[in-house]
Amino acid sequence: MQNNTTTDKHVQIIEVETLTFLTIFKNQYIRNIIFNQIDQLPKSIGGSCNFVKGKELIALEAPLSCILFPNVPCSNFMGDKAIRDGNIEMVDYLVNHRIANIVEHIGLRFHFISRNDAAMVKLFLDYFHNNKSKYKIDTLAYILPSIAGYFEMFKSLYQQLSLPQADYYLQLAVKTALEGGFLDTIEFLHSNNQQFPDNPLAHAAEKGHLKIVQFLTTQRPTENSTTYSMDNAAKNGHFEVVQYLDQNRTEGCTTNAMDEAAKNGHFEIVMYLDQHRSEGCTTNAMDNASLNGHLSIVEYLDQHRSEGCTQKALNNASENGHLPIVKYLCQHRSEGDIRSARNISKTKVDASLFHYLCQEIQKREGTTIADFANSYQEFMNNLVFSGQVDGLKYCYANTPFRCKVKDLQDALQYNYREAAQFILDRGIELNENDRVNLIGYAALGGYLDLVKLYHSGCNDRNSCTKTGIDYAAQRGHLSIVEYLHFNCRHGGGCTTEAMNRAAQYGKLSVVQFLDTHRTEGCTPSAMNFASESGQLAVVKYLHRVGKKCTVDAMTKAQVYRKFEVISFLHYNRTEGCVKRVKQSDCVEIMQFLVHHKRVVNYPEDLLFYDWEIEQKRRNQY
Repeated sequence: MQNNTTTDKHVQIIEVETLTFLTIFKNQYIRNIIFNQIDQLPKSIGGSCNFVKGKELIALEAPLSCILFPNVPCSNFMGDKAIRDGNIEMVDYLVNHRIANIVEHIGLRFHFISRNDAAMVKLFLDYFHNNKSKYKIDTLAYILPSIAGYFEMFKSLYQQLSLPQADYYLQLAVKTALEGGFLDTIEFLHSNNQQFPDNPLAHAAEKGHLKIVQFLTTQRPTENSTTYSMDNAAKNGHFEVVQYLDQNRTEGCTTNAMDEAAKNGHFEIVMYLDQHRSEGCTTNAMDNASLNGHLSIVEYLDQHRSEGCTQKALNNASENGHLPIVKYLCQHRSEGDIRSARNISKTKVDASLFHYLCQEIQKREGTTIADFANSYQEFMNNLVFSGQVDGLKYCYANTPFRCKVKDLQDALQYNYREAAQFILDRGIELNENDRVNLIGYAALGGYLDLVKLYHSGCNDRNSCTKTGIDYAAQRGHLSIVEYLHFNCRHGGGCTTEAMNRAAQYGKLSVVQFLDTHRTEGCTPSAMNFASESGQLAVVKYLHRVGKKCTVDAMTKAQVYRKFEVISFLHYNRTEGCVKRVKQSDCVEIMQFLVHHKRVVNYPEDLLFYDWEIEQKRRNQY
């Protein structure tokens, strides 16, 4: 009895310990730590390879590199990748020398269906037939759809299958054959009384397979069919199919046939339907032909049909820059609203189209071009914002309107130097204040030559730019910072934002120049910004020259996973970080912060720490 009790207690203790271990090991965070530590182990000990990650294996350049790793299981992703890449050599190796159940891996089914790779499928079939004792033939029924286009292979497998169990995949195979135009397969399935899906004619007609359409019409005349067949044959431009269906079937079509043919530019089909069918079309035909730029179809519909169009036709053509269609509609149709079309074209930066619509409004409303001054100025500003120099040239050549100072500023600010140069070359009046402002914009864009040009024209240097150095500093344009500093009588305009932003974007040379030659200095935001963006060299420099920071420096570095910055700040600064931070997905950062008691809201399992790495980091700083 005593022994039993002892045994029971012993068993109980074992169970508790086992449960505790499993509970810990199921923790995803702890598992990550364990396997990350394993990853740090030498990959080879005593000349014997011990482990390799699957993702490392499939990344190897040699297709059959996995032969070097005889104990690595054939994971699904290895087979997936090999099939996805069409790597027949790798698949051959995996199938014939590795884990056999790759044949049954369901993920491979979708790769087969999408690839229609005969060589790949044949490899699996050969493997299967060489290992019949391991599988039932119906296991490979799912391959049928992918080999519907390889008749002999399909026929061989079909004849071995237990058809009731394979019916689902056979239905998919029929559909694949209909849409793929595999007539041999269709004839074979028909001769074997295979059931076809609903409306099989539509599947073949939509893809333009005339021979299958003819076969179904003559050999399976009782199969149900709908107007969908001709509608979609017309939509996809299959003229011979449309013609055959019209002459040999009774289902006909709907207005969708001509509407969609017009939309997609199938002019021959539009004419055929107009001349041989009575269904006609709707206003969608001309509206959508205008949308896609099919001028000949627009003209034909206007001249031979009575449905007309809607306001959408002109708007669609204007939005998509189809000037010939816009002209035709304006001259031959009355549905459009030209002002609406003009407003749409304003944002599409097509100068010739915009100008034409403005001229049409003038003709119809008796206005003058001067009445469009605001519209042209807005349009030209859009051209500048898009860097459309050709559009600007057209406006300068065909209208009396010219770009304003704001346009020049925008071109400089958004780095459209060619547009800015065009405006300057054509002449623009600048007053003293304009020149001062343009120095700042040129500095922002990094154009030293323009900075010098505008700066030389400033008569009152004391009213010179107050923000030029700020702008140049944040973009790292040191040469402009130096020029403005040394050539302005009052030293050039500058604020603490210059060094703050240069630090944020890692412009160390600019930070050093400003610190050495300027008196404005920076605020704690400089080191905070640099820490947040991981600019370690800038952080070190600012620390060395005695600049300040706040708890935001380490806090933001933690949020944005800048570990080296966190380490430097910890060992060299006293500000620390906020005590309750959002837990980072970077394990190493959280371990570091927890170990050094920089944070208080942490799980106990973060207390694991790599002291060797810690010592290296301590020595570094």
